[in-house]
Amino acid sequence: MRDVAAVLVLVCVLAVLAVLVELAVRGLRGLLVVRVVRVVRVALAVLVELVELVVREETPSPAAATSKPLAQLSVSLQAPYGPPFFVDNVNVSERFYQLQQYAFDLVKTNHLTLESDTHLVLSLSSIILLIQNNNRLHPSMISSFGKVYKNIYKHSHALWNLTLEFPMDLLMHSSTIAKDLYKNKINRIRACTSLLNLADKTDDLIDKRLLVSISLLAQYLPMDATNTVISESALISKYILPALQPLFDSDDDHTCLEFTSTDLADPKKRHPEFSGCPDFIITIHPYQTDDGANVGFDEVKPESAARNHHLVNLDLFRLAVFGKDAIDQKCYPGTLSIYVVGR
Repeated sequence: MRDVAAVLVLVCVLAVLAVLVELAVRGLRGLLVVRVVRVVRVALAVLVELVELVVREETPSPAAATSKPLAQLSVSLQAPYGPPFFVDNVNVSERFYQLQQYAFDLVKTNHLTLESDTHLVLSLSSIILLIQNNNRLHPSMISSFGKVYKNIYKHSHALWNLTLEFPMDLLMHSSTIAKDLYKNKINRIRACTSLLNLADKTDDLIDKRLLVSISLLAQYLPMDATNTVISESALISKYILPALQPLFDSDDDHTCLEFTSTDLADPKKRHPEFSGCPDFIITIHPYQTDDGANVGFDEVKPESAARNHHLVNLDLFRLAVFGKDAIDQKCYPGTLSIYVVGR
């Protein structure tokens, strides 16, 4: 069942970028981002594997792509078809269909909210939300999934080999450079040069990208903690873009990360509704042409919106649907979604 097996919202990736932004707001003391690069490295490994899978598969023609339906609520539910998705001898496809039936019947007489019913709202678009914290499981899912939910989460991680670690020597060396910079033992140019030299001597391509990302953070992050309110555009341009650009831009893999939206002149005029464009898009150009394939999506929320559960969950829903639509239209094996929420 492609809808369930492939469309997995990788919340671990979202959490990493949330931590990264928190570190950024705290100042260069937060440059000890190397503490979380292990998980970021896993996200990059997922993207590299995804690039290889997409390039190996033949990209459908535009006509064929538009013929597939987008992820949206239908007037009727469709029973599972094709090979069922099993985890530990449990038919996940069937149990997910039961959850969809419950949600579909529920909306006939009740209203679902993004604040408390995110699992159910996503299920109506044939998306199962997997979260590491089992305590956040929707009450209606306990009878159908229970302990199986955690096993599905572990099974999904195993499929993507989420066990990679950042080498300890690079971790310690990067941490030392960051501390020396914060204590004014070296200047920004010396710190960036040291980190880039470290990247040049590293053979692993993912580790190289991580070190380049850390070098850009050493160049742009403020020395002192920031107490002022940071707008979404400033959060993206000053903090997030320097961190993400070197991670996903690659001449060898023909991938690029593009910033697609900005704040309105008057932020009060922004209506919190679903729009057709994420904040960032990760694009693969498998044939070195302008006709790229979008395989990654990123949404950003500033600190001022962090406690607005409706807006936060709305962007989570947007990311899930963006990924689901890409899979449905292009028959991808999966997509990568990144969610940054300022804190």
